[in-house]
This record gives sequence, structure tokens and C-alpha cells, in this order.
Amino acid sequence: MSLDRVNQPTLELLLQRPAALGKVFFVDGTGGLDTQEGTDPAYPLLTMTAAIAKCTAGKGDIVIVLRNSPSAPPATETFPVALNKAGMLLTGLYSRGLLSDSGFAADAADTACLQVGANYVTVENLYLGCSGNSLTGVIDGDVAVAYWAFTVRNCMFNIQGSSKYGLSGVSGIGPYLLVEDNVFGRDKGTAWFTTAAIAILDNATGGIIRRNQVAGGAIGIYIDGRAVGIRILDNDIQMYTDGAGVGITISAGSGQGCYINRNHASFGMGADGQNPYLDQHGDDSNTWGLNWAQEAVQLPA
Repeated sequence: MSLDRVNQPTLELLLQRPAALGKVFFVDGTGGLDTQEGTDPAYPLLTMTAAIAKCTAGKGDIVIVLRNSPSAPPATETFPVALNKAGMLLTGLYSRGLLSDSGFAADAADTACLQVGANYVTVENLYLGCSGNSLTGVIDGDVAVAYWAFTVRNCMFNIQGSSKYGLSGVSGIGPYLLVEDNVFGRDKGTAWFTTAAIAILDNATGGIIRRNQVAGGAIGIYIDGRAVGIRILDNDIQMYTDGAGVGITISAGSGQGCYINRNHASFGMGADGQNPYLDQHGDDSNTWGLNWAQEAVQLPA
């Protein structure tokens, strides 16, 4: 790994962090070794699994992915990679454009790429994907436990392959999540996400979903379960089909007190035949502001 690929000012600041703020570990999926300490970018670890195992919960440890091939992850990598250290940051390097080569994808069928398993976890600046995943999301929550304040930002989901969800908020992606500035899918012509690009399926009280670009999902943003007070703002959705609720759907019995504003959804060059916004909660408890279908402001069905 050549160090000229690393953002040097950022790297120097990270390496000078006080010990009380935790450690920085480096991962190179093509040239690292899991027998190394991994705190020097010249001697990185091979797998994220090994790097996260070295992290200490609550210390603000950082795992930096220097280089990793989404199509050929190390054979010793464990998927889904368990994000199970509270307060940790998993990040790539965006020093060579949006994608760079900091990314990875689950290589086993029907297996998530990442699984949230601790509070206050952040994922950013990575390409994330799956190989033939029809059961889970690229990022999944724990099935039984709701972990607080998960953040994912500046990531690209599934510009190769497909999955059931991009982000699947089962119980494990819970209250006060933040999903911002991500790209889900590549274009409307492929079902990159066969059920939904962003699916909040349980407790996500107080969360924010904003400034994401979504393409090729059966539903762009889907809210279900105990989703209270979520703010869905400024998302741009390129719909896969011209169907009701394909942009944003709030299911019956969920989505109480949500605020949905300044989102834009469209299918093609002509006017949409169906309303891309669907609120099935049925009691006017959600607030819908200015949301566009093509060039027209649209209230939900």
C-alpha cells in the first residue's frame, strides 16, 4: 500500500490522537496481514474482522480501509462483518474521487455485508455490496436488540449485484439513526434492491434520513414498525417502476409523527402515472411538506 494514496493531513491527525480517544487500525484486503498490530498504515491488517476485534468499546476506535476489492474479499473475512464495538468508526479513504478502492462486498449468497451490533457505530466513505442477496440488507440490524444512534454517510450501496434491502433496519438499527449523503443503486433500469433501498422495520424513534440518492429499488424509502418521529428530508429517488408508493411508503400501523419534506421522486421523462408517496397510517399523524413527483408538488395517497 503506497502511503501517497492516504490523505496525509487527515492521517497525521488520526495518528496523533490521545490514547484516551482510542486507537486507529488500518486494513488492506489485498496486502495486509492479520498477524500484524495494524496501527501503522505501512503494516495493515488483512480483514475488518481482525481490526474490529482489536477495538475497545467506548474508546472511539477507528478502522480505516485503505484498500479492498469488493469482488474478491479475503478468504478469511467473516460476513456479515460484526460492528460490535460501541462508538467505533469504520471508514474508507475518499482521496481519489467518490468511490476510490475502499470497499467490500459479502461474497456468500444471502449474507449481509455489515451487521450493527453496538451503540454509536458509524460507517462512512465506503463502497458496500452483496452477492446474490435475496434475504437481507447490505447493512442489517441485529434481529433481537435495538442499538442506538447508528450512522451511515457518504457510502455507495450496490452498484454491482443486488440485495433485498440496501439498509435494513430490523431491531438492530434503532433509535436516533442518521442516514445521510449516500448513493443507493446506480440507475432505474435494474432492481438493485428488490424490496426497498432504505427499510426501517422497527424502532427508529427520532432518526433522520436525508440527502440520499436512490435508484432501482422496488421502494425507495420504506417505513414500518415502531418508527416514531423520523425526519425524511431532501432525498432524490429515481424510481424503478411507475407505481404507487415507490418513492416513499409509510405502512399501516407505523410511522407516527414523522416529517417528510423536500423529497423528489420520478420515474421517466413523462408525468408519473401513480402517486410515488403513500401514507397508510391513516390518522394524519405524519406531516407531509413539499414533496415532488416530477415537477409537481404531491400530497401522499
